[in-house]
Amino acid sequence: MNATARSITAVGLGLLLTTGSAFGQEPYRTPPPDVVAIVDAPPTPIVTVSPDGAWMALTERRAYRSIAQLSEPALGLAGIRFNPRTNGDDQPPRGIAIKLIRLGDGREWTIPLREDVQLTYPFWSPDSRHLAFTSTSDAGVELWVASVDSKQARRLTAPELIAWAGTPCVWMPNSKALVCGLTPAGRSAAPEPSRVPTGPTIQEARGRRAPVRTYQNLLQTPFDELLFEHYFTAQLARIELSGERSPIGEPAIFIATGPRGSPWEVAPGGRHIVVARVSRPYSYLVPVWRFPKEVEIWDLSGNVVEHVASLSLAENVPIGGVREGPRSIGWRPGHEATLVWIEALDGGDPKADVEHRDHLMMLDPPYTGEPVELARTELRTYRTRWGEKGDLLLAWTW
Repeated sequence: MNATARSITAVGLGLLLTTGSAFGQEPYRTPPPDVVAIVDAPPTPIVTVSPDGAWMALTERRAYRSIAQLSEPALGLAGIRFNPRTNGDDQPPRGIAIKLIRLGDGREWTIPLREDVQLTYPFWSPDSRHLAFTSTSDAGVELWVASVDSKQARRLTAPELIAWAGTPCVWMPNSKALVCGLTPAGRSAAPEPSRVPTGPTIQEARGRRAPVRTYQNLLQTPFDELLFEHYFTAQLARIELSGERSPIGEPAIFIATGPRGSPWEVAPGGRHIVVARVSRPYSYLVPVWRFPKEVEIWDLSGNVVEHVASLSLAENVPIGGVREGPRSIGWRPGHEATLVWIEALDGGDPKADVEHRDHLMMLDPPYTGEPVELARTELRTYRTRWGEKGDLLLAWTW
């Protein structure tokens, strides 16, 4: 081999080495320690105080989600982004530890937990003796309960909670159990898309103006509807602190209607639950909270005690308006099972020229009489909150 050939060979080898280095997988690099200290500085803990005012729970959080958490799968259906592997939020919570502080003397306890926990903010039992919270594992979302007396936490369920809609559990008034939405027993694997469409995707125009907001992650095909029903269907169950459980009613897709943001709410008397079940037809234009739904009062076995309302598909709600019919449906504290809600007086249209936009309604059991009007508001009511004894109601308007 002559000198020219050797030079060309050397240059070629050098180019190969350079090219391999340029396209190789570079690992993540850690910045200098002073930069890490600033970026990873722990944020202020989330504070929740017990109903009796004797205890405070501090939830410590990660400053940012990890690369592993950001790499979790995400699926968007009916306006909701969620993790199809865990049935929970597409970005899991950042809680890493819980401290209990006794407000009388300031003494602190750290509740022992696994190192890999991903906690939601805890919520107190009505008697202030227990804290409930969820933890997201690789397999799904679990329910945990911590005892104020023992300062220990234990897992009450397997990773089976349906947590896409927010808080998947609420306390029973007696503080001895929670009502949770679980993966239905025997749920099969997620449906697979067919290579051959079963038919065209059809949308109908009704020939009238219907301005609506633009939403993301909507249903687009009949296959999306199958996925929606698969992932969003939940079985309600009463979970005792002993771990025993009792199913409540049949599986359904539940959606929040009440002021607390939970898809189901237990009455103060502990014998009734108000639920809202999503029904067909589903929409490709609006998210799940505007789908048709049946609002019902159930007993603890799932029997329908009272049908509250049938809310139709709300595709034509004016921008800035609300759907017609009852909304923010909940219970009045201090009463066995008195139902309260907000209802529009202007057809939900903010451009309607009316003296009052909304009125607040109340209905006592056995729900055979006419609802009582509590108040009217000149502006739109978007939030209400009762006093502890149910003798004071605050309303926020805009």
